[in-house]
Amino acid sequence: MANCKNHGLDPEMYLTEVIKRLPHHATVEQAAELTPARFAVALRAQAQEVA
Repeated sequence: MANCKNHGLDPEMYLTEVIKRLPHHATVEQAAELTPARFAVALRAQAQEVA
């Protein structure tokens, strides 16, 4: 959870989104896309696209 906070993420929101997005048979690469660091970058990119 500290890693989420280090990247400016709300831990509860992060966990909720990861559970929704993680496939049942996730590959290492798919799981790596959902680390707090990568998730924060993707979330910021989405916010910029909307703005």
